[in-house]
Amino acid sequence: MLDALPHASGQLGYLQAAAVGGMARAMSAAVMSPVTLVKTRMEYGGPNHISYKNTAHALATIASTEGPRGLFRGLWPTVLTNAPFSALYYMLYTQLKQAIGGSETGGGLPPATVNFVSGVCAATAATLLTQPSDVVRTRMQLGIPGVAGGTAASTLRHALRSSGPNALLAGDCRR
Repeated sequence: MLDALPHASGQLGYLQAAAVGGMARAMSAAVMSPVTLVKTRMEYGGPNHISYKNTAHALATIASTEGPRGLFRGLWPTVLTNAPFSALYYMLYTQLKQAIGGSETGGGLPPATVNFVSGVCAATAATLLTQPSDVVRTRMQLGIPGVAGGTAASTLRHALRSSGPNALLAGDCRR
């Protein structure tokens, strides 16, 4: 499949980089979803906060009170945040690295500088573009009142109704 996408010899093209980054992150996000759920809940200190002794206790408690499906609450928003993030990040990173490191002015920059600048710019852009889906994921995983058991679409509507468009960028600086 990836061979069909255009690329320079030996280098991933931007579509290949996006596809590889996105697919790898989607698989990782799906496998790690229960751990991400526990992490999100253990970090939360707001209303309806549940204290867990440790990760194993959290996993067992969630599985017994919410059923096995509870361990995957927010899976689709997680995948829809992580896969595009990695696709955008890796695509932007490879393109920026080539543009900065391969240009007349940037050709003399140390590789570490090219990598650092490319990484910071790519991560910032990818974070801002995927922040709304991360807000939906977090709200679903926490079971915030009004969205508990809801779909990603109903969670999005609730966030917009309760807090307006700014709700979709909540926490963007911390991320």
